[in-house]
Amino acid sequence: MNRYVKWVFIAVLLIIAIIFPFFANGFMVSAVMQAYLWAFLAFGWDVIGGYGGQLSLGHAAFMGIGAYTSTILLESYGLSPWIMIWLAGAVAGIAGAVVGVVSLRLKGPFFALGTIAFAELVKLLLYFKDVTGGPLGILITKSGPEYMLFEEQSHYYYLMLGLMIGGLLFLKWFESSRFGIGLVALREDEEAAEGVGINVYRTKVVGAAISAFLTGMGAQYMPNGSTT
Repeated sequence: MNRYVKWVFIAVLLIIAIIFPFFANGFMVSAVMQAYLWAFLAFGWDVIGGYGGQLSLGHAAFMGIGAYTSTILLESYGLSPWIMIWLAGAVAGIAGAVVGVVSLRLKGPFFALGTIAFAELVKLLLYFKDVTGGPLGILITKSGPEYMLFEEQSHYYYLMLGLMIGGLLFLKWFESSRFGIGLVALREDEEAAEGVGINVYRTKVVGAAISAFLTGMGAQYMPNGSTT
């Protein structure tokens, strides 16, 4: 009975979310779709911060890397963000792995410090005008749904809703996967996890990479007509 009530509750919430733009004003729709986006980004952070127990204070850097990767490819080569979202996520994931390789071998606050340092480094690199356009960013001249740019706000809303649901389903699968269980195990007790055959260092690095990958993907969905 409890399971039935749960699924009915979920179905009601989903129906409300789908019809919400039809009875809400523009400000409310904008606020809710921003909440969807940040929920997805929180899911990404949760992989390493929640399940892995490693505090990251520089996830904005991975978001920036993902956003600029797809924007540069869009403006320079005309590649659609619908396709490049995966490459942007991969680039951010590689960056997350690099930070993990450097800082996760040591215990204590070194990963948090490493993410802060990396975020500051990315911030400085973004000032190179020839690549990123400097403080003004990159002006997107493309338009149309094929470039993930819409005229109607509701299109962004449903995009954010789908993204958030996808992230929630991923986390649901992740927490019951072998890797997810291993990540939680080392969060609780690294020595015990290592004792049952879990490679603690490698698991942490892969967790950091997955977390950064999701964050880089989420950066593509900024509903302001620009990924920067």
